[in-house]
Amino acid sequence: MIVWTELVAQVPFMIVAIYAFLRRRNWIRIPAIAFAAHVITTMIVILGELAQFDMTLGDKLSLISFYIPFLILPVVLLCRMMRDKPFLQEKNVKVE
Repeated sequence: MIVWTELVAQVPFMIVAIYAFLRRRNWIRIPAIAFAAHVITTMIVILGELAQFDMTLGDKLSLISFYIPFLILPVVLLCRMMRDKPFLQEKNVKVE
């Protein structure tokens, strides 16, 4: 079920988000905030579950270190998208 959710919701969003980021479009701000909040919330639950697994500390740390970028990157995305204009338009400078 989780794979279908990712295929139906997250993959199309990522395609649109890649376009928006490459073109520096500010309209992606609100959808990106919603996406980042969703991923952060999900990852907190997943990391909490992983911490409860019955395994050695080294194995837990290895497993958690694999998943931690999936928490850090959405936090960075959320911080960037919280600005009014996350993509400041560069002024056209004429070189003579």
